[in-house]
Amino acid sequence: MGSKSVLFTGLILSIVSLTGYFLFAAPETVEVGSQENLPLTEVKNRNIVIKVRTLGTLEAQNSHMVSSEIKGTGAKIIYLAPNGKFVAGGEILVRFDPKPFEDSIEELSNKLESLAAAVRATRQLVEWEKKEA
Repeated sequence: MGSKSVLFTGLILSIVSLTGYFLFAAPETVEVGSQENLPLTEVKNRNIVIKVRTLGTLEAQNSHMVSSEIKGTGAKIIYLAPNGKFVAGGEILVRFDPKPFEDSIEELSNKLESLAAAVRATRQLVEWEKKEA
């Protein structure tokens, strides 16, 4: 038996099977708007719980890398937005402990005042030496 005859036999069997189904086993059609012989069921509103349990690595479809311009190791994080949380523009993502920065500002302010006083004293000395000369 060649491949053409096998194909032809399969086609004939398929046609005969489909014809038998539609003639004897297919459900009857109902006119649109007719209620007879229609299977009916009550519809109830319920919650569907979907749980996915799997192992692996989850990667975000959309993400943005955020980095700090603070140099050194003095920045202690006291708040970090939860991982995977959707955030809006302007929303706080990270909050640092301000104490080390406030201390640094105070120290540098004191140093500035000290250097400004030294400059004033040096200018006074230069003026005094100009008058003495």
